[in-house]
Amino acid sequence: MALTKDQVTKSKLRLDSVRYPPEIGEDLYMASPEVTHQLHCLNFLRKATYGEYYKDKSGEWTDSPATTRIHLDHCIEMLRQVLMCNADAGVLTMNWVESHSQPYPNFNTWHKCRNFDSVMDWVRGSALQLENSENATVWPQVPGSVVLARPP
Repeated sequence: MALTKDQVTKSKLRLDSVRYPPEIGEDLYMASPEVTHQLHCLNFLRKATYGEYYKDKSGEWTDSPATTRIHLDHCIEMLRQVLMCNADAGVLTMNWVESHSQPYPNFNTWHKCRNFDSVMDWVRGSALQLENSENATVWPQVPGSVVLARPP
C-alpha cells in the first residue's frame, strides 16, 4: 500500500522509509498493514506444526533451516508483543465435563473486536495498483534514500 508523507508523519513513522519512485507518485511511502503481517505469521506457525505436509508445498520452506528458525522466532516474538499490547480482558469461566477430572475452560468468551471487514476495506482502498505487476517486487532506490546498516 502507499502512504502519503503526511500519513507517515501523523503515524509517527520514519520519513527515511522506502519511497515509491516518482512515476508511481510523489512522496508516496511503501507500507503494509500490521494485520496482514500478523496473519502471515500465524499461518507460518500453523504450517510449521504440519511441517511434513507443507515442506514441499510452500515457498517459506525453501530457506535454510537457520533462516526458517529465525523467521519462526520472529513470528513468535511479534505475536507475543501483539497479544500483550492488545491484552484481551475477556474472562473464561470453568465447567465440569464428564470425561475430565478437572474443571474445563469455557472458551465461548465475549470479545470486543474491531470490524475486520472495515479494516480490510481500508487496506484495499490504500492499495497501489501497479501496471507492471510482474516486476512488482523489484523496487529501485529513489535518489536520497537512506540505507540502514541492519534491520531496524
